[in-house]
Amino acid sequence: MSDEKITDLQLPLTVVQRIIKDALPPNAIAKQEAKLAIARSASVFILFLTSAATDITSSANQKTISANHVLAALKEIEFESFVPELEKSLENYRNIMKNKKEKKLNDSSVSKTTEKADDEDDVELIDDDD
Repeated sequence: MSDEKITDLQLPLTVVQRIIKDALPPNAIAKQEAKLAIARSASVFILFLTSAATDITSSANQKTISANHVLAALKEIEFESFVPELEKSLENYRNIMKNKKEKKLNDSSVSKTTEKADDEDDVELIDDDD
């Protein structure tokens, strides 16, 4: 694999730098080499996890990697300590998405009801006394 290909697989350095900055105490500074090493390590970890999740997906005769495949892959590559926190985050994410979907459905039904009411208000009253 050429050096160009390796750099294509790296995470965006600005995102990694922001995560590092948030994780460090206020007065701490990470050198550029450390930031680069963390970014490369994270990329390798993601590729390793993706490979394990792909194997699990294939063995289940499926084509799409799901969250459950990733969680199982974490256990397989001996990072099971990450699983409980990720399950909580996944549940939270699913609840947020469900609430957004319900809100969107409610908003569309409210707007339809409002439109219907507006249509009824648009009825022109004719005064026969003229």
